[in-house]
Amino acid sequence: ADALGGTLNNHSTGGLGMHAFWRDPSRGLMGVTGSDFSVDGDSGYRYGLEGEVYEGPATFSLRGGWQGGNVNHTGYGTGNFSYYPVTDLMLQTGASRYSAENSAHLGLEWQPAQYLSLAPGFSLFGDAAVGDGNNGHVLGGLRYYFGGGNKPLIDRHRQDDPENSFTNDLSQVA
Repeated sequence: ADALGGTLNNHSTGGLGMHAFWRDPSRGLMGVTGSDFSVDGDSGYRYGLEGEVYEGPATFSLRGGWQGGNVNHTGYGTGNFSYYPVTDLMLQTGASRYSAENSAHLGLEWQPAQYLSLAPGFSLFGDAAVGDGNNGHVLGGLRYYFGGGNKPLIDRHRQDDPENSFTNDLSQVA
């Protein structure tokens, strides 16, 4: 289960979602997704498919489906390529399409576990995107992974719950 609440572009936002998936940490992931969300009083839903393929230090991921409700009725899709030059650093690039809007992004996440033995689930992340209509964002912050003990970032991404997609989903409709 996933959840998100807050503000985005000065609009109140929130949502609940679910994943049902099969995963083999050495090969990949296949699953279905569904969510219900609200952006500044407009409610909608998304349902779709997600998949990941793991090839050594590289991960290829795709998500896509259909959106409806009292927001744009349209298809959506996202593709990402993630590379781990070392097991605790992820570099990522990707592209998204929603309605007739396109965007591209660059991101990274670093888990400095070898330097912070008291907080093995702590990481730093950043993401920058540019899209049609002068849309874009720059995000950065701290992330903490609960549970799982002291393991490399690549293992967290391939063994734990798939990422919460609401950040990308809500930014597309806000």
